[in-house]
Amino acid sequence: MLLDEIKRHNTYLTLVPFILH
Repeated sequence: MLLDEIKRHNTYLTLVPFILH
């Protein structure tokens, strides 16, 4: 569902900076 997509995107945006940092 759309909410699941948003949650997944939110997790990605949260993890990416963590990995890049």
